[in-house]
Amino acid sequence: MVSFNVEYFLQLCLLSIKEAIRGLEAEIIVVDNNSQDGTVTMIRRLFPEVVLLINTENVGFAQANNQGVAVSKGEQICFVNPDIMVPGDIFKKLSELEERLPDVGGIGPRLIDGRGLFLQESKRNIPAPLIAFQRLFGIRSGIIKKYYASHISEKSLGAVEVLTGAFLWIKKTVFQEIGGFDTAYFIYGEDIDLAYRLKKAGYQNYYCGKVTAVHFKGESTKLTSFYKKQFYTAMTIFYKKHFKTNWLLDRIVWVGVSFVSSVQFLFDKKKDLPKNKELMLVSQNQKLVIKIEKAVKKEVALATLNQLPDLGTNNIEVIFDGDFVRYDEMISAMQSNNTHAITFRIRPRNECFFLGSDCSSNHGEVVLLG
Repeated sequence: MVSFNVEYFLQLCLLSIKEAIRGLEAEIIVVDNNSQDGTVTMIRRLFPEVVLLINTENVGFAQANNQGVAVSKGEQICFVNPDIMVPGDIFKKLSELEERLPDVGGIGPRLIDGRGLFLQESKRNIPAPLIAFQRLFGIRSGIIKKYYASHISEKSLGAVEVLTGAFLWIKKTVFQEIGGFDTAYFIYGEDIDLAYRLKKAGYQNYYCGKVTAVHFKGESTKLTSFYKKQFYTAMTIFYKKHFKTNWLLDRIVWVGVSFVSSVQFLFDKKKDLPKNKELMLVSQNQKLVIKIEKAVKKEVALATLNQLPDLGTNNIEVIFDGDFVRYDEMISAMQSNNTHAITFRIRPRNECFFLGSDCSSNHGEVVLLG
């Protein structure tokens, strides 16, 4: 049975976070923005230790995150989207990094998607009007800075202007000093606005390419006309707040957002991967093989992590069994085998489902076992 609910991705997210905070003094806070699936029930059943805040309406990304910070007890805050999977040492590494970097504002890791491909939005420049114009219409210029922070290599550590709000580490005192997320933004733009205010306040944002997390994308929001409008609205708020604007710039932003989002949607559709993939389960559990074969009605072969580099360009879907493979091992294998033909799915420890995502413009896939 196939499902598309966010709750399953959130469950994987919380399981990976629980592993990562083991031995650390930490708390997990989830703000439910009036979800219409089984998220609240799932959290109460499987994660009773989680601090759960339930909104009776969707108040938006910015306000919901501010709510979470208001009840938090820690000195550091890490904002994490529900479709994120983290390795076991990520919080320890970010905490150690924060201690040795000067004037720290936010810190962000290297993010990859569900196919193991690097997500360029992990490090960006402030989208000043000229940068945004260049980005929206694909103009190349050696004079104007690029939208993405290409001056920092993918696996390096360095100062950048903007980090993504999908995963953002920041001191609580710093976050509160600059007033938190601006609630004028419903969704999109709030991370750019926060980053810009951090820089104006004298802080520096850092991208850490040596720490990697997975952002499946497309789970908490789906590309629809509503979200296209929200993106346009967010950019309009940002420009009016921080730059001098006029009707021409406003019109350019509107046309550009509509054009780029439409092209991106078509581009992602063209990237649909081949069907009828061979299934390979990284596990030692023969009983799990039988369960998966029954659910998908296809043969499943057992494999080890050491066998993955030999897959080459074969049309294969790799399923990681969380009972036998750690999250950091999954992430490492996804990066090392991110060819066009190979896709990945994850079965969380002790759970009766596996999930994954191959395209950022569509929801990921969840397959229920039994």
